[in-house]
Amino acid sequence: MKYRTLHKWDDPEGCRGLILFAQLLEELLFDYSMDTYKSSVMQTGTLCYEALLTLSEIEAGNIKAPNLGHVLAELCVSYEKDNVAQNLVTLSQASFFGIFKNPKSSHGEIKTVLEIMLRELEYDRYKSENE
Repeated sequence: MKYRTLHKWDDPEGCRGLILFAQLLEELLFDYSMDTYKSSVMQTGTLCYEALLTLSEIEAGNIKAPNLGHVLAELCVSYEKDNVAQNLVTLSQASFFGIFKNPKSSHGEIKTVLEIMLRELEYDRYKSENE
């Protein structure tokens, strides 16, 4: 958390809660934040969808190819922790991790694996398996 001086506060000791609130509000409204402080709000299926969108943006020339690596890394971490996704996906983990982690994999290979995973992690199937 960014520290600001308290020289404009009349009674900093008596307003500790208010100072904390002001600091938190400033951090919440600040435009830039490290990704490591953000909670993961996407489940494995939506990360597959995000990776496919990233691929289409790369193919359209809107973003550069290295951006895909970050999304695929997050997808792999999410999959390793997600027991529901592991039950639903019929592909072996080693088969698609090898494609996702290999920098020489073509976009076509990655796209095919992502489409298979997304089909198997369809929202309704994921929801019923999770329940």
